[in-house]
Amino acid sequence: MEETRKAVYDQPHQCRLNRRYIFMKRTADIVISLTGLVVLSPLLAATAVAVKLYDRGNILYSQVRLTQGGKRFRIYKFRSMRMDSEKDGVARLAEKNDERITPVGKVIRDHHIDELPQLFNILKGEMSMVGPRPERPEIMETYMKELPEFGQRLQVKAGLTGYAQIYGTYYSTPREKLQMDMIYLEKASLTEDLKLLAATAKILLFGETADGSGGKNTSDADSRVWENVQHDRIRAKYKST
Repeated sequence: MEETRKAVYDQPHQCRLNRRYIFMKRTADIVISLTGLVVLSPLLAATAVAVKLYDRGNILYSQVRLTQGGKRFRIYKFRSMRMDSEKDGVARLAEKNDERITPVGKVIRDHHIDELPQLFNILKGEMSMVGPRPERPEIMETYMKELPEFGQRLQVKAGLTGYAQIYGTYYSTPREKLQMDMIYLEKASLTEDLKLLAATAKILLFGETADGSGGKNTSDADSRVWENVQHDRIRAKYKST
């Protein structure tokens, strides 16, 4: 794990965020997370009941994840998989049509409702509303064996949503996640954060529509953003050697 922490600061690209932006971002995180917990309390309660009634298992699922500087914290989600989904103790990412996902879990994952308990993580200051999604330590180590630059995502707080969640897919590769997250770090601003939050709200309300290849159907504007993510400068910077 020390290698992961060291890698954050050994990268050639350093994210420079001014203090005013950091202060305003934290203030916005507190206001939005508190407001969200109050406004969405009926949805949170209904989801908790649905998860519990389906198989009488745990309502919440927690994991150790990584945030800014490689710091560990415990993330909370509504449980969307069977109770024995990792009974062998091996960390595995969800796959397309994963049999471990329950019917209730499929619905709340499609609308990202399973992520809403992370509003508490944001309120505590462990996460931000917008930023790279937090990875599990063991999965992060695996990614960095093939892609050392992946540690650059830990230069800022982990987020509830971000470029990879809006313009990628659940099954985007680690390299694609890195490309999209680095675009966010280069463009980070309150305006950009608000745009991503608005796009996230749209997904929460209407869900995601997968195309034939498992990706998201996007508007022309979204497609243009995706083209920017795939800009030659970014691809050249992070392509395999």
